[in-house]
Amino acid sequence: MGAFLHHIEHIPFAEFDLGGVLYHANYLRLYEQAREAFLRSVVLPYQELMAEGSHLVVAEVGLQYKKPIHYGEPLTIVLTISEMKRVSVKIQYELRTPAGIVNTGFTTLVFVRMSESGFRPDMIPERLLPAFEGISVAVP
Repeated sequence: MGAFLHHIEHIPFAEFDLGGVLYHANYLRLYEQAREAFLRSVVLPYQELMAEGSHLVVAEVGLQYKKPIHYGEPLTIVLTISEMKRVSVKIQYELRTPAGIVNTGFTTLVFVRMSESGFRPDMIPERLLPAFEGISVAVP
């Protein structure tokens, strides 16, 4: 089993509430930041994917808050693929601070092709398959 690790040394103060705890909706921003870092690591920046006419649409999201993230804590996001279909991928996230696991969650993303008539589901780009399989925990 592989995983992609994304380390964040500092989350900006603006992301936190008055109690110094990461605001609940900002966890989704962290998920997106880890996904984009993963794509950059496999030499496919998101803007390049878009330039080719592809896009990732979030179809489903789930989060479980276990402990708060406090201002000033470094964070590691562990990203794995738990399910891969022809046009979609389910990504699992595990957020860790020095206090341990603070959040788990997932996003289901659908690959779509952009056209004048809108979006239509599209196959996962071939060049992404090895990278996805490299961090997959799913049984083939």
